[in-house]
Amino acid sequence: MKIVTGILLFLCVCDATGQETRAGELAGRAVEMIVVKAEDLSPVAWPPEQIELKQISATVTHDKNIYMLLQDTGIAPDPGAFALVYDLNPTLRDVNALASGTSLQLPSIAGAEVLRKLLQGGDLIELTVDPEIRRQLKERTGTLQLLLPSIDEETTDPNTQTQIKSLIGWYQQIERRFRRRTDPPLRHATLIELRSEADLLYSVLEGALQKHRKLTSDEQKRVAAIYEDIKLEISQYGQTLAGAAPAPQNFYSVTVNIKGADSKLLDSLRVYYTYNGLFRPLPSQPPVTSFGFTHLGSGTSENLLMKNYVIWASKDGDSNRPLTPPYPLHIESPSRPSLSIDLSLARGAQ
Repeated sequence: MKIVTGILLFLCVCDATGQETRAGELAGRAVEMIVVKAEDLSPVAWPPEQIELKQISATVTHDKNIYMLLQDTGIAPDPGAFALVYDLNPTLRDVNALASGTSLQLPSIAGAEVLRKLLQGGDLIELTVDPEIRRQLKERTGTLQLLLPSIDEETTDPNTQTQIKSLIGWYQQIERRFRRRTDPPLRHATLIELRSEADLLYSVLEGALQKHRKLTSDEQKRVAAIYEDIKLEISQYGQTLAGAAPAPQNFYSVTVNIKGADSKLLDSLRVYYTYNGLFRPLPSQPPVTSFGFTHLGSGTSENLLMKNYVIWASKDGDSNRPLTPPYPLHIESPSRPSLSIDLSLARGAQ
């Protein structure tokens, strides 16, 4: 996974509440920031000085934990900050157990004088990563909530009814926790998954309502697949922080071997994957949203988060036409940092 770093160049914008924000990019992610009081995190006006964000190296000591280090750099130590900490340190698995002398890459306010004035005034910078995806997710959560009174009209299956109501409730919890800044630090891929599956769920439900019909068997299966995906994600919201830094969403190295193809064909194949809830039998129209491994061929590896996936191999650039049967992959055990799977070329695919 490529990590892009650098100094943020900020634009001045205002959010829906009128609070002035600055927007830029760090660790390959869009970032939005506001100024807050350190004592209660209430928003305050921007100082006259130009504030920029950069990446720095900091060292853990016996008397400086990650919370203190972030505050020293002018950053409010909340889920937005920790999301960037984990993106800037992709192999980091537990910031609560770092030995003294450990070096970390952290977000920080640029400029010693600007930082000094900020801290002297009792202020910090509060960060929000992927703000546009967050806004889209909030809007979709609102439209899903409007469908709650109609769920029993869409299906008489009690399991499907329960799954839909649970999904909408989970999305409301995700939005509520984000608004309160008590959510876990989510990776970019997870926010993409949450937004994409919320959009799909709304499309399925709204489509049936508009046509005054019940959900089909296939649509009920899609709801069930989305339910299993989001059920896995919502388990992270059970973290009890109790003064400890929140845990990251860890990556797992997945190696895929492609069997039954000659070397010439192998060199042109790419492994593709998507989230289980987004998958449909291929080829499909419109094509399934999919993501490709970085390198072509057999034996390639990609770092994936603990999720439910469907994986297949196709010629590079033609993910909608698989040359191997789709393989359901469920990464569930945090104790396995790597795994290997085999895909077999479908008959006649040569």
